[in-house]
Amino acid sequence: MKQGAKVSGSHVVRGGKNSADLLRLGRQYPQIGRDLRLQRGSLVGGLIRAHDTLQFIRNRALLQLINTSIIERLYKDGEGDNVNKVTLAATTLAVSAAAGVGSVASRASVNSWYSRLRKPAYVPPNAVFPVAWTSLYTDIAATSAAAIDRLRAAGRHEEARDYVVALGVNLILNAGWSWLFFKYHKLGASTVGAAVLAASSADLARRAALADPRAGAALLPYPLWSAFATAMSGHIWVLNRS
Repeated sequence: MKQGAKVSGSHVVRGGKNSADLLRLGRQYPQIGRDLRLQRGSLVGGLIRAHDTLQFIRNRALLQLINTSIIERLYKDGEGDNVNKVTLAATTLAVSAAAGVGSVASRASVNSWYSRLRKPAYVPPNAVFPVAWTSLYTDIAATSAAAIDRLRAAGRHEEARDYVVALGVNLILNAGWSWLFFKYHKLGASTVGAAVLAASSADLARRAALADPRAGAALLPYPLWSAFATAMSGHIWVLNRS
């Protein structure tokens, strides 16, 4: 037997120059191979969990930073104490629910089905999307709370109710797009859904601007990103049509 590895009758490895020797032994001895695969799977799983934890911490820190910045810009004197915490909690809960429902559909497909699609060169790397959507969801929650507060404070209660309805419809469209695209792989339908979402987002920004021009400006990145997402969805659909 070569110097690279020695195996006793009980299949105990007593040497080995490198991992290639271990893999060869794994093929010869199924039990060793299974043990190696379990260890490798455990290591990979641990790395994935660590990455997810770091990403969660980073996104929460970013969310808090953006949330504070938006509130300081939109409320008078730059004081976050002027925000109606009940309104902000309600919009944050609604936005978080939409984000959670959408992530259920996309989580399993990003590294499998989506990675195999043909995509145009301008599609951002996967790491960009969690940061972009964390920023946008925070923007939607904080800006919508400000707009609703402004309308109610001015006695424009019907407009405030209309804004709440428009926000609810927008968030349903937002979560629904993820299910069309990632869960059901409906590229054509998801392109139409993205276009409807972009129109809804533009309408939401218009309503926010009527409540407070600063709120409309703060929400402008949302329809712009939705329009970009529509272009991406349509181009991916064209590239992958059978």
